[in-house]
Amino acid sequence: MNGDRLRLCVLGDFHYERKLHAHFTEVAADVRGLAADAVLSVGDLTTGSEVGGPGLLREALAVLRLAGDPLCTVVGNHDLDGSAFATDEEHLRDHVQAAGRAEAWYAQRFGAWTGVFLSTERFRGNPVQRHEIYLSPRQLRWFDATLASVSGPVFVVCHAPPLGCGLRVLPELHVRAGNAYVNQNHAPGEILDILADHRKVLLWFSGHSHLGQHHADSVAEALGILFVHCGPLHPQQAREGVLHSRVVELAEDRWLIRTFDHQRRALASEFDRLVEGGTGHRLALRAEACLPALGPRSSSWKGLDRPSPAVP
Repeated sequence: MNGDRLRLCVLGDFHYERKLHAHFTEVAADVRGLAADAVLSVGDLTTGSEVGGPGLLREALAVLRLAGDPLCTVVGNHDLDGSAFATDEEHLRDHVQAAGRAEAWYAQRFGAWTGVFLSTERFRGNPVQRHEIYLSPRQLRWFDATLASVSGPVFVVCHAPPLGCGLRVLPELHVRAGNAYVNQNHAPGEILDILADHRKVLLWFSGHSHLGQHHADSVAEALGILFVHCGPLHPQQAREGVLHSRVVELAEDRWLIRTFDHQRRALASEFDRLVEGGTGHRLALRAEACLPALGPRSSSWKGLDRPSPAVP
């Protein structure tokens, strides 16, 4: 961090696999060379026959820590995948312990900015689509209260984007039922309701679709918030054959949202997104974009969990 400037490197779906250890250590080395103030990961840290396993997770985290410090991760759907644990609760506890955190969701300060990190909580227990990124009412209440309590601008990191953000997604990512968005089968509009109530949120980073960052709608705007997609890093799981990470430079006078191409091992300047006006301007836009609520909302996250819809 340099005065009011913050440089972030945001990694999409990592999907570490032991047989590709050399590739992932090269990715980490390239990220370290970008000299970011923090390295953020949107989750899905492992893949293959040991997906979600405690040993492979710790190997993946060891490689990720080579990319820079601090390293901040969240839990994605494949982080709770696999047969190493009998329950989601056990699996989530192990993941949190391995990451050195007290909880799967947390906030961390980065100079003038606050990062808010949201994690999926279940895989086996998802009644409609196992791969849905599910945030419980408890986590949403924490999210709402945290946004109310922090000062200064906020960015959010979550494995998947919220419904209504405008990002390019794959509508039925795992075929049988939609899971492209957070809480897609559990009142997905509530996430944007929370964001509308808190005008300090300026950015949301997510991955999940394994698409590259070269699309015009890999960055989208809703409610004055920029939603930023982060590309995949496993060469056999990149749907479009490209391996991308985000380099985000945030300052009062301007923002620059960049793409690092891991095959070229260089920044791809043709995909640069310059945001004129910077942090102060974006805060003013948020104030204009979020009009006062017309009335009280009846949101399930503020009370008991809403019953899940029946499986079709």
